[in-house]
Amino acid sequence: MKIKKLHINRMPGFPQGVKGFGKLAGNINIVAGANGSGKRSTARVIQKLIWWNAKTTGYQVDAEVVVNDELNHIEIDSQS
Repeated sequence: MKIKKLHINRMPGFPQGVKGFGKLAGNINIVAGANGSGKRSTARVIQKLIWWNAKTTGYQVDAEVVVNDELNHIEIDSQS
């Protein structure tokens, strides 16, 4: 799975979301920033895209991913 776009509208610790990621590289992307800027939280969202748990709440995420050369749109909206 390759993530093409990722927009986090809402998540625990970031009720207003974080700035979206677009035009991601095909292989490796590096996310850098100050403490509290959302690096680990962004990694957690990517983990949720891969291994969703129905008990997880408080996320609203939009993503475009490529699986087996097919573009898919994923929307997650789990109420808190």
